[in-house]
Amino acid sequence: MSEENNQEAPPASTPGPKPSGGARGLVIGLLGALLGVAGFYGYQRVEAQNKENAIRQGCTAGQTGPCRQLCDRSPADASACLTVALALDKGSEGPKDPIGAASLFKRACDAGSADGCGRLGRALYNGFGVPKDMNAAAAILKKACDAGSGIGCAGYGHLLARGEGGVAKDEVKGVEFFKMACDKKEPRGCADLGTAHLNGIGVAKDEARAMSLFDETCKQGAERGCLGKAVMLFNGQGVARDEKTAVDLFRKSCEGEAKEACAYLGVAYASGQGVEPNLNRAAAWFQDACEGAPPAGCAQLGELLLVGQGVAADPKRGLEYMQRACDHGLPEGCVQVGRALLSGAPGFARDLNKGAALIKGACDKGSVIGCTELARLELQGGVGDIKQDQAGALQRVKKACEGNYPPACTLYGGFLMEGLGGGKREPEAAYEIFQKACKQNERDACAYVGMMLADGQGTKKDLVEGLRMLETSCQKMGSIQGCSIYAKALVLGADGKVSMAKGVQIAEELCMQGEPQSCLLAAGGYIEGRGVKKSMEKGAEILVATCAAGFPPACQLEKQLEKQEPDILKEVRKKQKARMAQAMQAAQAAASGAPAASGAPAASGAPAPASP
Repeated sequence: MSEENNQEAPPASTPGPKPSGGARGLVIGLLGALLGVAGFYGYQRVEAQNKENAIRQGCTAGQTGPCRQLCDRSPADASACLTVALALDKGSEGPKDPIGAASLFKRACDAGSADGCGRLGRALYNGFGVPKDMNAAAAILKKACDAGSGIGCAGYGHLLARGEGGVAKDEVKGVEFFKMACDKKEPRGCADLGTAHLNGIGVAKDEARAMSLFDETCKQGAERGCLGKAVMLFNGQGVARDEKTAVDLFRKSCEGEAKEACAYLGVAYASGQGVEPNLNRAAAWFQDACEGAPPAGCAQLGELLLVGQGVAADPKRGLEYMQRACDHGLPEGCVQVGRALLSGAPGFARDLNKGAALIKGACDKGSVIGCTELARLELQGGVGDIKQDQAGALQRVKKACEGNYPPACTLYGGFLMEGLGGGKREPEAAYEIFQKACKQNERDACAYVGMMLADGQGTKKDLVEGLRMLETSCQKMGSIQGCSIYAKALVLGADGKVSMAKGVQIAEELCMQGEPQSCLLAAGGYIEGRGVKKSMEKGAEILVATCAAGFPPACQLEKQLEKQEPDILKEVRKKQKARMAQAMQAAQAAASGAPAASGAPAASGAPAPASP
């Protein structure tokens, strides 16, 4: 082979030096490592994404744990915060936590949730979990509504309709907001719109439209719609009365979000409408309402506590519930607090100016109870800043009576019977007014009907029927006025001598309850021996005690009796002075823990000392 043939042909291109076997292994190792690292990080990303998806899916399913994780992030997930807040608000996964709920409603609102703002506005309005702030509630509810929240629109409409939160009262505009909320499928808006139609507030009264709105939202499972439907059935408004169905709907609504329904359930048990009457259960339902949706139920529970029905009598606590009702905008609660301030009831320092102002404020807000009470003050005059104005008082009670408030009718009848307020005496008209109120179970009105029948005032005299009505108003209806009139009639012999003793007994019982006129009647019964054994000493004791309690007519009679029986009066006063000294000594001993002196009651829990 020639040298030319042995020479290799030159390559098309000239590559670099080929790697050795060791170098090739290193490159392959590096490539593998890089691929391994990429695979590891890819796996991590997939795992993280899977975890994120699981958290979000769990939150979407309503699980509070995953939602709380999303809410705790920065920036917070608004929808997740709202879910956790609602769970805390309803107590669906543990005890209710209104403070925690309000905090998360605010976090949801700040993160852009319109419904979070709406819920925060409701919390501020009701004072749930945050200090009550009506003005702040108004601003946030309007913001929520503008952002598309039905809850916000319903809440702001409520403020407009009532003129609260610094918002000028505008019922027509309030109804517009109710409609906006209802159009957004918010049950509160539809229920409020139904209520507006039911009562003719800001819109023409239309009971059929009201029932349609209530029924539709109730069928959708909205408790507030069921509540509205129940009210109409309970009262027979625009539909046939059906108290049992109404009570079932009240219960359903109460067990849901519409806690004000619990108050209606309490009314049913208190009155025995649709259920067996049970004041204990009524009190429990009123308390549920007051705790869950004040002022609903607060005033009714306060009333039961004041008189000791269904619960142990606790006037101080009863007035505290009335104060709560007043604080949440219920004028009737303010009236009761006003009365407490006027009288200096337990827990309330006597304040005539503040008490009168609360009552006047309740009347200014349209409360017939407030206006009736204000008329009583105007009739008297000189209470706080209230001046005597009998003519004005007459017009107030007339309007309140026309508004179908029975106690106002009783007072109005009294004006007509006595010719107060600048008018002439109209006993016939008064009798008709009393009858109207009596038919609505107004006990004092029934007492006056009985009195007028017995005396033949404004109607044909019927002594037997008159005494029967007086007895009913006193013993079955609990009218103090009825008992007083009945006792007087019996003591004066309207039912013969055999019933005089009963009259004296009733008068004495009323006297022990603090009814001073009855004290005079009882004293007279003993002094004159009307149906009871004549006892000048017993009569004198009653007069002396009643005078000491600050009733001037008793003091006048005491002086008259002293002229006739000075020795008896001297002995009675001596005994009374001794009893007062013993009572004072016992009170001081109880306060110090020392044993009471002989003859006085021992301190509670301590044995009485032996007689010397």
